[in-house]
Amino acid sequence: MLALYQAGAVASLIEKAGFEPELVMIKTIGDRYLSGPLAEVGGKGLFIKEIEEALGKSEIDMAVHSLKDMPSEIPEGFAITAFLKRDDPRDILIRPDKAVLKTPEGFLTVGTTSLRRRRQLKLLNGNFSFKTLRGNIDTRLAKLDNNEVDAIVIAAAGLRRLDIIRKNSRIFSLDEIVPAAGQGIIAVESRKGDPMNDALRALNHPDAETCAIMERELQAFTGGDCFLPFGVNFEMAGGNIAARVFLQGEEREDYLKLTLYGNLSGHTELANKIKTAI
Repeated sequence: MLALYQAGAVASLIEKAGFEPELVMIKTIGDRYLSGPLAEVGGKGLFIKEIEEALGKSEIDMAVHSLKDMPSEIPEGFAITAFLKRDDPRDILIRPDKAVLKTPEGFLTVGTTSLRRRRQLKLLNGNFSFKTLRGNIDTRLAKLDNNEVDAIVIAAAGLRRLDIIRKNSRIFSLDEIVPAAGQGIIAVESRKGDPMNDALRALNHPDAETCAIMERELQAFTGGDCFLPFGVNFEMAGGNIAARVFLQGEEREDYLKLTLYGNLSGHTELANKIKTAI
């Protein structure tokens, strides 16, 4: 289970810092609601609502999330204290192991609920059709293997973290499908002013934090929390940075897809250029 793996990864780092962590598993509404898009019932916040309630009641001392599942706005009194080093941010298409994988062509029924993925996949190939598919990675792979869909598209980072290898897979480049804001980053949330925060900040990866803050700022600017087909990714390489954005309105056939390059010191300028383009 991905959530358990991610919590365990953070617990291991905390343990190395001299603490004795205890894992507390909390099932959220987002985990239980599997019949349709999250936008129908409140968006990304459903993945973390009960966890933040436990954090506010001091039943837990920190919360571990996939950053892409977090809304742009953090409730008052809470903060993202650490952004772990980013894993692979790309999306991956998987066919059943018995299938012959080809490039994205043909009349595939793809299992995904993400508007962002659906719109970009459709631009790659107008023959794709889509079926609502939610649940954890094991659930999605099982539905794929039971021929409920011809293919699924999920985040590559989840497969890597769980060491799942599927031969019939194709990873999309960042230019083919722009990822969700924060995709590939594990975030640690805590109460503001908590004495534990100094230890948590030691887990922070500065490059991941810089990219995540800019991506989430643009996510908030567009209102792209599940309700719009929106993707954004800031990628650092040495002293340079590449910014990719995809945005398409619900009732529009036109879309914005752009890539801008600059140096690290000008990352704020890049973000402002994107806002102007949007």
